[in-house]
Amino acid sequence: MSPTPLERLSRAGLAAVRAAQRAWSYDAAEPSPLRRHAPPILRHEDAELTPDRRRQLLAESRDLQRNYSLAGWMLRRHLDYVATFAFQAKTDSPQLNTRIERLWNQWAEDPEACNAAGKIALPDLIRLAEAHRTIDGDVGIVFLTDGRLQAIESDRIRTPPGGIPPNQTGLAIWSHGVATDSAGKPLAYAICKRSTPNDRAPGAQGWTFDRIVDAQDLHLHAYFWRFDSTRGISPFAAALTDLRDLADAKAYSLAKMKIGQLFGLALYRNSSDPLAPATTDDGDALAVDFSRGPYQLDLDAGDKAEILESKSPAGEFQSWFSAVTASALKALDIPFSFHSENFTNFSGARQAWIQYDLSASQKRRATLALLHRITQWKLEQWITAGALPPLDLTARPWRWIPNGVPWIDPLREVQADTLALQAQLTSRTRILAAQGQDWSEIVTELARERDELTAAGLSAQIGYQTPTDTTTTDAAQ
Repeated sequence: MSPTPLERLSRAGLAAVRAAQRAWSYDAAEPSPLRRHAPPILRHEDAELTPDRRRQLLAESRDLQRNYSLAGWMLRRHLDYVATFAFQAKTDSPQLNTRIERLWNQWAEDPEACNAAGKIALPDLIRLAEAHRTIDGDVGIVFLTDGRLQAIESDRIRTPPGGIPPNQTGLAIWSHGVATDSAGKPLAYAICKRSTPNDRAPGAQGWTFDRIVDAQDLHLHAYFWRFDSTRGISPFAAALTDLRDLADAKAYSLAKMKIGQLFGLALYRNSSDPLAPATTDDGDALAVDFSRGPYQLDLDAGDKAEILESKSPAGEFQSWFSAVTASALKALDIPFSFHSENFTNFSGARQAWIQYDLSASQKRRATLALLHRITQWKLEQWITAGALPPLDLTARPWRWIPNGVPWIDPLREVQADTLALQAQLTSRTRILAAQGQDWSEIVTELARERDELTAAGLSAQIGYQTPTDTTTTDAAQ
């Protein structure tokens, strides 16, 4: 008897495993009919994601973020941890710090002053830039000579429909709208604008050439996953399939439940005619309008009425949905306990947050690099204009404090922080920085409060109980 297809597949798989063992090689490098393999072709990342495929990837990411609440929620949680910072001047002069911070706040909070589009202030611009970096893979921030910033969305950085202007080709290597040298260093960016049908060039695909921007005037805020990448790749790319499956499965499950509700009542009777309509005792046709209930059905002997129940979504579906959701969240390193708050206890939630915060701190580095570049650029302008005295900007006399997270369980965490301070394992500065606060500001506020209380004839002492003893401590110490 000839072997069945399943037996042949099993034998082939076993043979492949034994061959790999005999070769003393990597199992993943050996062919096997039991698993899918990537094609053995190693290419430049720009060849892996061609302009057409990149356009499709952007369209999928933006559509999901627009229309699927889970994708939008993932993005917002990511931004809360990665894209919110507070500026502080850190020169040796308190008066100069106040002056710098006043200038900075006036500029950063005025959309007309800091944003070429005049729509949003700097904090929102930074948050939106990180959103584009996460969804699209990258975004360009152009430093204009008039002291404003212009955001260039990812799809606008591209090779123009008519090609790079001849006077811009030179010795540069152009790929995906970016000119690089032989080492891959960006030299310039080609910026296009979305055109209307009236101003499109013949054969153009909705884009017209705008200008070439030198790399020194444009910051590409991007996610890079390979050294040879010219453009950034969205971390959402790894989750798009899962997110699309979840969105579709949710829609199909909801449709099934609606159908179950639509056909909600089954009537049984003893009539020999399967087409005979069900009637009441008076001979009237039995019609049930669920929108006008409740109803009491007076049935004949032997008749029966049942409510149809689809039992949807089933427990297996809910388990699958949760598992795939957890998998999709991993694209942004978000713990499942963030999505389902009752998933774990306090210890589990805190451990998940610690691991996520470690991941977020790495993502903040790119945002900090952008903020530092903006800060130095703006301070140089103010120094040149005479609004500020000369400063050594190489020392970065400023600080960007990331937005922290309040205590999850204040009592436990304050007690733990107190013990760590007593054992000299940390400092107040570090503890408060983790919450996005500045210890120096709190010291100043405490001193001011103490002086005000003393001037009013009130006590400045606050009593609190530590894990080891009860003390009365001056709040200003």
